Amino acid sequence: SRKGRPIAVLANFSMHYFSGVEALHPDYFGLFCNGFQEYVTPVDAAKADASTSDAPPFVAIMSHGCSGDIWRRDYKVPADAPLQSPTVTEYTAGLLKIALDAYGSVSYAPATELAMTERRLSMKYRVPDTQRLEWGERIVATLGDKPPQTTEEVYAREQVILHKLQSTEIVVQAIRIGDIAIATTPNETYALTGLKLKLQSP
Repeated sequence: SRKGRPIAVLANFSMHYFSGVEALHPDYFGLFCNGFQEYVTPVDAAKADASTSDAPPFVAIMSHGCSGDIWRRDYKVPADAPLQSPTVTEYTAGLLKIALDAYGSVSYAPATELAMTERRLSMKYRVPDTQRLEWGERIVATLGDKPPQTTEEVYAREQVILHKLQSTEIVVQAIRIGDIAIATTPNETYALTGLKLKLQSP
């Protein structure tokens, strides 16, 4: 704020979920946000004045960057070497250290320009061929009203759904705040996607 009170921070990190934790868990995203807020709110509480004391508390946000094929192992290490196994708490602590170091060096300036654009793209699904669709329909027919339980049943149902839908519409947005840009996609964007597009372009 103009009084110096922190309002929010947006962090972005490119990794799949941590995995290996209990079923209902905020993963490193939630732990990161909670840790960042716990650090910033007490330190900067004195910056709040009478005009902002009733304002919403500081909010930390972790957005998910390209992540579909990036996981937490060190890929420089041979595949047959023992897997590094930090806990989700240890992993988050490492992220917090990097982010908080950067936070401490942030310089602030009024945004001179705000802009946003949005485009809706129609994209075709990769639909099953006749043989795969018939296979999926046979399995789905045996399920009735029961939800799929096995990998095979899930995959079979997906084939039927893809065939029915054929295509979808996605929203792509870009936001500019001064000289900062934020671009978004609603999908799990794979790190190799851009490279593949570049290789396929003329």
